[in-house]
Amino acid sequence: MERSFRFLIENFDIISYLEDRGIEYRTSGKNVSKGWVEINCLWCDDPSFHLGISPQGWMNCWRCGPKGSVVNLIRAVDRCGERGAYRILLQYQKPNVDFTLPQKSVHTFDGDGILPKEAKLPLPPLHREYLRKRGFDPDYIVRKYGIRACSVTGRYKLRIVIPVVVGGEVVNFTARDVTGKAHARYKSCPSDRAKVPLKCCVYNIDTV
Repeated sequence: MERSFRFLIENFDIISYLEDRGIEYRTSGKNVSKGWVEINCLWCDDPSFHLGISPQGWMNCWRCGPKGSVVNLIRAVDRCGERGAYRILLQYQKPNVDFTLPQKSVHTFDGDGILPKEAKLPLPPLHREYLRKRGFDPDYIVRKYGIRACSVTGRYKLRIVIPVVVGGEVVNFTARDVTGKAHARYKSCPSDRAKVPLKCCVYNIDTV
């Protein structure tokens, strides 16, 4: 059920659903990210379209925080349980969708287009020393969490790239500066490339 739910969530036609329910939405304008749909949040006193719905069907309210997937929206709007939400997900699938469910992937950490192209192995001495100073074994961290290193060029230069994995699949990443000199210590995957927004992820959830 979890795999099929996830597949249906990613292919849910949110625009058709909102229009059929008479829910006002925005797809462009102030603070609307590319590919996202914004509506008034159902979970807080929101007067101005603060609930963002990502292209992958995950929600985040910029006032009261993450709200999970569109399943929660369906359950709130239609006042139904999980079975009812499942039926509605089926009803509002985008056309020409291949309903063959993907096989469960393994932890290859290749990123499938998510990780920066410049993120590579082996870790340079600077990156290894950064990890050692914080009490980590660099080789173990690479094997366990699939981290990569960006060297001296690119948007993520001189950073350790940390994949965020859900269900064996890289869905996002964050990149930590190793010099201590960068203005921003962390840089994350752009929202239009991420499969799941970072605010909707729990790091290392696959090992729980």
